[in-house]
Amino acid sequence: MPNDFGDRARRPWMLVLCGVLTACAVRERQIMAHYESPPDDVATVPPCDLSHWTPGKGACRGTGRSVMSTTITGDWEGKTEYQYGWLTVPSGVTYAAVIETFTGTVKGCGTGSISYYLFSIEDAGGNTRVTWTVIEGAGTGELARLSGHGTQTGVFRSDYSSSGDFRGSVECRDDERSLSRRSAHPPIQQNSAYVR
Repeated sequence: MPNDFGDRARRPWMLVLCGVLTACAVRERQIMAHYESPPDDVATVPPCDLSHWTPGKGACRGTGRSVMSTTITGDWEGKTEYQYGWLTVPSGVTYAAVIETFTGTVKGCGTGSISYYLFSIEDAGGNTRVTWTVIEGAGTGELARLSGHGTQTGVFRSDYSSSGDFRGSVECRDDERSLSRRSAHPPIQQNSAYVR
């Protein structure tokens, strides 16, 4: 016959322990980073021709990609590569959807790679406002379980180079295997007074 009192008494402690282990496994970090991107390779869809296009004369659309890696410094240290599709409307505002992969180190989380998608709005002066979200399951190394989202502001220049700043938050999730190894084998401490 099961001990109902003992089982009921253990349940709250098990819930507390599970909550503590989960809190230890997820670490949220606020991030700030700066990017400098060399000129992109940009292509248009005919009849659009960027060398002859002027605002107010119809929409223009195309694709772009990084030719050389973008450098990111700050809470993210590393390089990125990306591809995007874009649409410029007659007012001169450009909308873009981007897939980007970062390889490097995220402060407090580790080293590896992550991919994220960005939605960008660029005004006629080249100023950009962007939202970004990490694609869960697309990371590697210590960043394999990282998630996060945020914003980016910057400038996209006429030579197709760009620079700006990332802000947001990421959650670093420990790999379940490393968490179970740590809890299964707590560190052993010796007191020198008992060693003979």
